[in-house]
Amino acid sequence: MTHRAVHTQSMQDTQRPAAACVSKHFPPDAIIVFSQGLADCLCLAESLLIGHFFLWYHRCAFLRALPNRASICSSYRQQVSGEIMTEVTQFPPQSILVLGAGELGLPVLRNLARVAKRAPGSTISVLLRDSTINTEVREKKVEIDELRGLGIQMVAADLVNDSIDQLAEVFARFDTVIGCAGMVAGRETPMKLASAALKSGVKRYFPWQFGVDFEVIGRGSPQDLFDAQLDVRELLRAQDKTEWVIISTGMFTSFLFEPVFEVVDFENDTVNALGSLDTSVTLTTPDDIGALTAEIVFFEPRFRNQIVYLSGDTVTYGEIASLLERVLGRPFKRNVWTVPYLLQELEKDPTHHIKKYRAVFAQGRGVAWPKAGTFNAQQSIQVTTAEKWARANLTTSSAQVQ
Repeated sequence: MTHRAVHTQSMQDTQRPAAACVSKHFPPDAIIVFSQGLADCLCLAESLLIGHFFLWYHRCAFLRALPNRASICSSYRQQVSGEIMTEVTQFPPQSILVLGAGELGLPVLRNLARVAKRAPGSTISVLLRDSTINTEVREKKVEIDELRGLGIQMVAADLVNDSIDQLAEVFARFDTVIGCAGMVAGRETPMKLASAALKSGVKRYFPWQFGVDFEVIGRGSPQDLFDAQLDVRELLRAQDKTEWVIISTGMFTSFLFEPVFEVVDFENDTVNALGSLDTSVTLTTPDDIGALTAEIVFFEPRFRNQIVYLSGDTVTYGEIASLLERVLGRPFKRNVWTVPYLLQELEKDPTHHIKKYRAVFAQGRGVAWPKAGTFNAQQSIQVTTAEKWARANLTTSSAQVQ
């Protein structure tokens, strides 16, 4: 028997073979309409079933409905159909308290207010002394007015003079507490604040550890304040009721160029390398730390009981000299302050905090890490490199008078 190919596209409707499951008297157009309708009904049923499942599950598990059920169903349908779409992620609301509004606290607060818009119902508050909240000092008053304009609430308390119990009572009103007060209040303050956070039962605590990796540096380093920070880490790890997140940032970028640090000597056009010209240091600006901290606070899946690394740049002291030459257009001498030399200088003046920091950074442990493995690199978030900061903040004239 000879078989011929059947070209149905050129046929009249009366010539088409009847569908196996439908009467030959049923018009083909109706079959198409019927099939499309059936597919739409199945898709609707799928959506309702998935939505009902997620709603039921979250009511049972958390006694509340999942706020973005529609987004989950939509994402599921997109995966099934192979479509790729970008959705605006909404985060669960948080009640956040920031301790302090200084060099780091202000950028953190500004960025939290921005990112919190993605989590409707979130509130941002800042803890300050009553005298600061009601200040008549013009510069500070401008900052307070700015924070109020961002919808940030003021909470009056004193981190130095209030007791642990008093601070715990304040912290207990919030989901998340972020320490941005630094260590200006003294060596014991970090432990005091951590103890208050744990006593309050706050869900998550970000201690003031925006800096180096204290554990890699280890106990007994030239900077004894770092041992107090290790005590805080041990306290947090010894319990499981309050989640904690530590953000390691390296050195504030601007501090490397401060005259008091003496690494960059603008008067003599010299870079005094700590340890060696090949010793590395990680640098991040407070503005970048503020932006990245806000992202970390609201990030999903939630960060719990871990250290998160940031880096605006990780460079050697030799590279610092080279970038200064490019930016300022003049040569810089390279001088090396070795570890033995810096330790000897510290022995002559053992309470000098800047000399303590120099000796720690010269040793090169826990003060630098590859940028590639950091949160900002993994999330493709743009940050300020050392050279970009220098071009924005160092001009030929300003660098000469520092």
